[in-house]
Amino acid sequence: MGGLLYKDFVSIKGKQVSITMAGLVILFLIFRVIFSGNYINENFMAVTEAGEMVNMLDVIFLTILPSVLYVFIMLVSFCFNKTVVYDEKNKVRSYMLALPLDKKKYVASKYIFVGILTYVFLSLYYILLVINNAFMSDVERLVNSANLCMAIAVPSMCLVLIMHMVDIPVNLLFGNVKARTFQTIFWLMVGFAVVAFFLFGDLDILDKWDFLKLIEWADKHAFELTVVSILSPVISLFFFWLSYKITVFFYERKEGMDE
Repeated sequence: MGGLLYKDFVSIKGKQVSITMAGLVILFLIFRVIFSGNYINENFMAVTEAGEMVNMLDVIFLTILPSVLYVFIMLVSFCFNKTVVYDEKNKVRSYMLALPLDKKKYVASKYIFVGILTYVFLSLYYILLVINNAFMSDVERLVNSANLCMAIAVPSMCLVLIMHMVDIPVNLLFGNVKARTFQTIFWLMVGFAVVAFFLFGDLDILDKWDFLKLIEWADKHAFELTVVSILSPVISLFFFWLSYKITVFFYERKEGMDE
């Protein structure tokens, strides 16, 4: 199992990725120290509706963090797809069929690798949040925004596991080419739905959208969000494990027929 995980680590150029991620965290830390919430400049100050002085540098960093979370989610999928392409290119699965190895180990290695990637990127995101909060001014609205960024982190990364409940079996059972076809069809359907909304939907909903109300709602329902953050990993891990068991069943039958 360790050898399979190391193979996947090498296939995504894990050392270079690790060095790059560490460098980006250090770079974020340097910028946050230089442009902290205590950096007073009239050009960067604004007044909220409540009359509070807000440093726009804090707002900029808080805006960047959700985008970073989205990038991390995409990176998990990118890294997994890269391992599958690497295996197909080097005929790893054909090589494993010739060895007296349990087929479950190969499937399990993919699930474990995705789980490790999810945990690592979630940890990196929390490190960025801690750095940001350490140098952010203590304006109530900014603190609530930071808490919201923290609250959505775990459910968002659990969404990664849910996505790969489907992505891993499709790749292992049908191959990367067919998996990409399914993904393309799915995202085209999403794109058509978005276009249809803008063409025929009620756009007044967007005019009524208020981010401040979302922050206030999150502050009022902090307990419920905490419960979601606790339960979402348990639920997603259960279905992730269930997906693994189903994939093993069909994968063993598929490889048995290939033999």
